[in-house]
Parts: sequence; structure tokens; C-alpha cells
Amino acid sequence: MSQTLIWVQVNLWANRICGFFAIFNILWMIEMAINAFVQRKELNEWIEGTWKADLEICLGLSIVGLISLYLPALSGSFGREVYVMAGVAYVFQALFMWGYRKKLAKYIKESWYLNSTFISFIVSLIALITLVVFSVSSIVVFDY
Repeated sequence: MSQTLIWVQVNLWANRICGFFAIFNILWMIEMAINAFVQRKELNEWIEGTWKADLEICLGLSIVGLISLYLPALSGSFGREVYVMAGVAYVFQALFMWGYRKKLAKYIKESWYLNSTFISFIVSLIALITLVVFSVSSIVVFDY
């Protein structure tokens, strides 16, 4: 198999995997929102201050990441900047989620919600990594 065909295959698979993790990222954030709604009384008792703002910001960032990936389908005027927009959203989401987990760990010792924040951090990092692979392979395939 030639090197060009390998890059084309990497691009095709990275496209699918990147889309899957972008959607899975949003679904996991929705799961966290539902979980927070169910445990809202316990979270209000356990945590001093607000715990909702970080969750809302991370949900918004995951939506921005997915929407920015599909912007070229809506308008042909978008180019490589969609990768940058989605990448920045995923980086900020991962950082917010890491800080949110540290904030929750001060007050909560054992909870599914606390474990869910770590899983969300990992999912956002995987989404970022697949986005980088997809963007690099797209640049190699289409600008080669």
C-alpha cells in the first residue's frame, strides 16, 4: 500500500472516529446534566457555592465543538479554522472539567457524579486527539 493510500485511509477513519467522539462528548455531558439534576439536593448540601456554572460551560463547549466541526457542511466558506475552533473548545472543556473535578473532590469523596467528571475529561481529551489526527490527515490528503 502506498503512503498516499495510507493517509487517505487514516483520513477516512479519523473522520468517522472524530464525529463519533464529538457526538459521544455531547451525550456524556447530557448524561452529567441529568445526573446533576437527579442529585441536585445532595450537590447543594455537599458543595459550598455554585456547582452549576462549570457544568453549563462544559456543556456549551461540547456543543460548540460539534457545531464547529459541521460548519463546512452548512457553508462552503469555512476552511481549516473549524479545526482550530473545535480544538480550542475541547481544550477549554478538558481544562474546565479538570478544575471542576478538583473542586468537587474537595467536598465529595465517593459519588458517580465525581467519577463522571473524570470520564468527561477523558472523553474530551480523546475528542481533541481524534480531531488533531483528522485535521492533520485532511491537510495531508487535500493539500498534497
